[in-house]
Amino acid sequence: MTGYDIYRGGSFLKSVAATTASDTGLSGSTTYSYYVKAKDAAGNQSVSSNTVSATTQSGGIAACSGALTSAAAIQGAMINASAGTIITIAPGTYSGIRAASGDPRLDANGVPTGVFYSGASGTSGSRIILKGCDPANPPILQGPATNDGSYGIHLTGDYWEIHDIKVTRAQKGIMIDNGNYNFIFKAEIYNVATKAFISGTAAPTIHWITPTIMILENIKRDTAKALM
Repeated sequence: MTGYDIYRGGSFLKSVAATTASDTGLSGSTTYSYYVKAKDAAGNQSVSSNTVSATTQSGGIAACSGALTSAAAIQGAMINASAGTIITIAPGTYSGIRAASGDPRLDANGVPTGVFYSGASGTSGSRIILKGCDPANPPILQGPATNDGSYGIHLTGDYWEIHDIKVTRAQKGIMIDNGNYNFIFKAEIYNVATKAFISGTAAPTIHWITPTIMILENIKRDTAKALM
């Protein structure tokens, strides 16, 4: 025998010469099945081996190593972000406290408007990234209510990238307030009065994957837009 062909889920994955192999790029909390076929120098294959199965951990050890696991940690990371910062969030539900967000925009009662806020900016070559560590199990960022004037995520900076998260239970899901060149994709926004409000921003390119999942691209300041 000169090597082995590995199959995942019944489909060819790769060929290896050794008797061990690894598989990467998998989703968290997912079961995968494998079998192998030995082959000779002429490419002739043996019959399939027995099938074995394995289940990945939620998020994967590498993907979620160092990921944030509390609302307070997320709020702090967003406030202190700078160009090139990558904020990675572990799967879970995170209930933010508005009073702790650091948002300078206050409501009539003197309470910060944003639940998760940042006024920081990235650059064209070094964006600030806010993301879930496990695309198959995106974290849920939630506020206190849908009718209290709150913003689930409130950004006033430029060059952010937000993806693989969910935002819920706020008056507005995502508020980009006079921000430029922010990029949002695979963001599910639900149980809010307004999914996103782009204040002082030109009409973005919007891709709706489902009624609650959108992509906003190449956002540049110009005029207000509400996305319902």
